[in-house]
Amino acid sequence: MFGEQRPAQTVVSAALWALGQQLRRLHDTPGVQSPSSSTTAALRHVLTELLTKHEQLQRDFYAAAAAAAADPGSWESLTGNLQRAGQLLGPQLLQQAQELAEGVCAALPLHHCCNNPRCLNLGGLSEAALVAGAGSRCSGCRASYYCSRECQLAAWRLHKPVCKRLQAAASR
Repeated sequence: MFGEQRPAQTVVSAALWALGQQLRRLHDTPGVQSPSSSTTAALRHVLTELLTKHEQLQRDFYAAAAAAAADPGSWESLTGNLQRAGQLLGPQLLQQAQELAEGVCAALPLHHCCNNPRCLNLGGLSEAALVAGAGSRCSGCRASYYCSRECQLAAWRLHKPVCKRLQAAASR
């Protein structure tokens, strides 16, 4: 895109592209696009906001890369700044990505797998058993399933606000 790409530029460009693809996939998921609840509306709003920020980040990156290509001496400075920013922001971005994933898992309860986003149980109930009702089900919203009571308790902090919204939506 800018002539010869440097390795760091290639990695950042690929990461930005992949992030955009994932955000678009999440945004276009049928469950997110259905107007069924305030939870999905809130999630849709957040994803739209993230897509807008992603587009701005991409524009800024390409502008910086073009400026660096025009002045080869500035590339070393840009690379150093990117490395320092990555060291500082990497853990924070990872934490934010994990929180987003947990929020999506909590906001979109699934009937065919454990709804605890941190479930590591690979030897317990199968998805078929969960669908058949052999697992633990939230008694409040009746929409979230868990492979065990332990997973249900572990996920309660994330599920509690979603559970209240699901109960309110069901009572309308």
